[in-house]
Amino acid sequence: MLEAEDGERALVIAREFMGTIDIVVSDVIMREVSGDALATTLQAKDASLRVLLVSGTADESVVSHLDSGTSSFLAKPFKPSELITKVHELLSSRPI
Repeated sequence: MLEAEDGERALVIAREFMGTIDIVVSDVIMREVSGDALATTLQAKDASLRVLLVSGTADESVVSHLDSGTSSFLAKPFKPSELITKVHELLSSRPI
């Protein structure tokens, strides 16, 4: 598992990581680089990358510009079981 304190650091980590990133789980509102901007940048390099954006203020429209079938949204607050379900759904979906 890779972790980053903000979107800018996440981009650096993703660029330097030599393995495959299967899924990105990110808050929408972050310093410097927002979660949806992070997702857009990463999916431009890997269209099959799965993305789960979470937010207490945004709505599911934040994923409308991301690649179809590879992204989802989860509103805060959520139960841990809801997070697990969303991640499972995304990772179980067929590659594009």
